[in-house]
Parts: sequence; C-alpha cells; structure tokens
Amino acid sequence: MLKHGKNTRKKRHPVYNVWLNMKQRCVNPKHPDYHNYGGRGIAVCAEWDAFEQFYEDIGNRPSADYSIERLDNNKGYSQDNCIWAHYTQQHANRRNTVSATVDGITKTAIEWAKDAEASYTTICRRLRMGISDKEAVFAPPRGRVAKS
Repeated sequence: MLKHGKNTRKKRHPVYNVWLNMKQRCVNPKHPDYHNYGGRGIAVCAEWDAFEQFYEDIGNRPSADYSIERLDNNKGYSQDNCIWAHYTQQHANRRNTVSATVDGITKTAIEWAKDAEASYTTICRRLRMGISDKEAVFAPPRGRVAKS
C-alpha cells in the first residue's frame, strides 16, 4: 500500500479510494453498483490495474466535488475515456438524465429549469406526456399567464 507513497498508515489517499472503488464496481459482483458497471461489460483497462499508473495518467482530483468520469458511458475506464468531472457535469452524463432540445440547443432538464426559471419536475412531467421540448420548457405553469 505504501509503495506509491500516497497512503499513510492511518489514512488512504483520496485518489486511491477512487481507484479502489472504480475497480470494485467493475469486478466485484457483491458491490452494490456492479450491475451498472461490470455487470454490463464496463471494465478497467489493464494499465490501470496498478494504482501508480492510474495516478500518473489521471493525476490529483481538483477537489472533493470531482470524481472519475467516463466520457463515453458505454466504454470502460481508460486514460482516453476518463477525466475528473464535477458532480454537476457527471449528472448530465448519466444514462437516465432527461434532456430537451430547444432551437437546436440540447441541455439537461435541470439546466433548462435553471435557465428558464421553471420547475425541473414540471419540465420532466411535460416531456413524459409527449409535449414538445420547447413547450415543456417554456410554457407557463397551469393557471398562470405568460409574462409579456
């Protein structure tokens, strides 16, 4: 554990914990998230079997608000497919994230809700009902008149 110099006897380096958890999600069927990773074929590249190489390739994370992010969710963990990403960026890259395209611009429902000062829940409900993306984002709430 100490050969890479990132851990002490009392505390593991935060990047080491990220690496360990990443590996467990992909190889340990008892891990609670295995079905979303190893269970669907997501693997860690052979180079990253060693923590030292993972750390050399990915470096230190900017802050505790960042975690390892796969740029393509259908590919595994490797240097060319991973970055440190802020939790808000990671939310946008989930398989179940709701998005809408308005005038050629695609954003998550959370981003549209913030930009349009609308309710995230209302946008998602409208999209599920089959309402057009533009109307789902910009139509005024029921019982309210649009601002002029």
